[in-house]
Amino acid sequence: MKVKLIITISLALALIALIGIAVAEDEAPVTGIEGTYMLVSQDLPDGTTRVSPLVGGMFNITSKYWNLNVWWTDSAGKVFSVSEISKYSMTDSTYTETRTYSATNAGAGGGLVKYDFERKTKAVSVNRDGCQISFEMPFDSVMVVFDGSKLTVSVEGEFVDHWEKVE
Repeated sequence: MKVKLIITISLALALIALIGIAVAEDEAPVTGIEGTYMLVSQDLPDGTTRVSPLVGGMFNITSKYWNLNVWWTDSAGKVFSVSEISKYSMTDSTYTETRTYSATNAGAGGGLVKYDFERKTKAVSVNRDGCQISFEMPFDSVMVVFDGSKLTVSVEGEFVDHWEKVE
């Protein structure tokens, strides 16, 4: 259960990192991923699908910055959450992110909140296939796939989150 929690937190952080791509100080080019996404559902390896109020989140992406707030409830009813802010840039082949802030709540009702203000920058390769844009978040093993108004975030063997663009 502790391993699942760590993996889930890592996945959430990775999703946040995906959204937080580092950008140049000048006006950033449009990347095609900008918008506001809401977490609709989460699929687990055992076939369970979780929806609100067991999971939820909002992911805002501008041309230079992203902000992620996500929560989920484990099978014992404990609530976990992650909040992150990152700066990013993306070319046709590279996603670069500078994480500026993250807070992780390791379980409501007694869990500790971990804050991280260390600025970290990493880059990863971007894959493009038609209108689909995918890459693995630089700081976590979280895969993100932008496909039109849909966003899929996953950690192999742990979960698949389904997000929808609302703006």
